[in-house]
Amino acid sequence: MSTMTTATRIMGCLPVAFLLVLAGCAVSEPDVEAGADWGYVYATIEANCSCHISDSPPAGSDLSMVDRDTAYANLVGTASAELPGLNRIEPGDPDNSYLIRKITGDHEDGIEGSGQRMPYGCVGSACLSDETIALFREWVTNGATEEVVTGDDDDTAGDDDTAGDDDTAGDDDSAGDDDSAGDDDDSVDAAWTFTQVAAITDASCGCHNSANGSGGQSLGTTAQENYDAWVDVPAARAGITMDRVEPGDSANSFVMKKIDHDLAGLDGGSNMPLGGTQLSQEIRDGIRGWIDAGALNN
Repeated sequence: MSTMTTATRIMGCLPVAFLLVLAGCAVSEPDVEAGADWGYVYATIEANCSCHISDSPPAGSDLSMVDRDTAYANLVGTASAELPGLNRIEPGDPDNSYLIRKITGDHEDGIEGSGQRMPYGCVGSACLSDETIALFREWVTNGATEEVVTGDDDDTAGDDDTAGDDDTAGDDDSAGDDDSAGDDDDSVDAAWTFTQVAAITDASCGCHNSANGSGGQSLGTTAQENYDAWVDVPAARAGITMDRVEPGDSANSFVMKKIDHDLAGLDGGSNMPLGGTQLSQEIRDGIRGWIDAGALNN
């Protein structure tokens, strides 16, 4: 798949993962059969809730869904931190399940809920579809059991259930790509534009896509705000002396260190996307190529 085709696909169908909030971007539908069971529910959460797919959920939240067992324990029969009077999931009662209210956006209607609609701050097609929400509700109505009929049943880290995905580090499942040293399947034919780069951050960086992003890294809500927050701007992390993006020098750009998971020897915090699957080699090389070509605002 060409880098342009990949970028176009991502711009058209992902939510946030460096995950999740740009109005007009569709959510990520998990590559599993849809069904009213825990397997599909968790696969949908895993695809669209990257800020919580971590042992260390966002500030102000105690909801870790780092794996299926942890997610189930922290959702079903467990009081919501925002509204302790309601459980996140109340088996048999979707109308009194706070998670259902959060994904439908009525978490403040007649109750004292708070915070953003989920996926975080979604609007329009960036929210879960009516069909998906109906399956969530049906699962809760049927007792919210741990039964897995559809979805990922091996809990392998990084497994996105894509056909042929063997979870090998760096494997982007491209036809013929064996990820061998020297494999150039993922080479970038032409430098990406910032428009392509911004499509990735919109799709994968939900915790940062606001005026008050987590960890001192706010990407704002527009491509221009994202560009201004990155290029020639020192990293906010104490002890890190490099810029977030150093035009012409991806090797000394903190953003690349974070998404390449190349923080050895650096007090650089967490790899990005936080708690989610690493961006594919093709995407990372596209961003790298944009930086090395001068990090133009194009």
